[in-house]
Amino acid sequence: MDRLSLSDLRARKSQTPYKLVIEFTAKWCGPCKFLEPKLEDLAAKYTDVEFVKIDVDVIMSVWKEYNLYTFPAVIFMKRGQEVDRVVGLKLDEIEQKLHKYAYSF
Repeated sequence: MDRLSLSDLRARKSQTPYKLVIEFTAKWCGPCKFLEPKLEDLAAKYTDVEFVKIDVDVIMSVWKEYNLYTFPAVIFMKRGQEVDRVVGLKLDEIEQKLHKYAYSF
């Protein structure tokens, strides 16, 4: 899973014609640490979806841009547009939404 800067994320988001899953995380966030290996497993399973990670402590301005107030947060994007998000450690919901978006249009 790639770690991106905010400018890299903006470029990837606008240039990506396919599906993108963005994990917003922080080093101090215990649930984020628990979620990380689970998302890596999902990335290996859903190879048609690109997974990236943003550390909100490194890129602080991302909080406002994506209206993030709770972590972990996972945002699902298609063709550069947000289609859904999951906030908190909700593994089943993340996998259900990932399956839904991975196999739709």
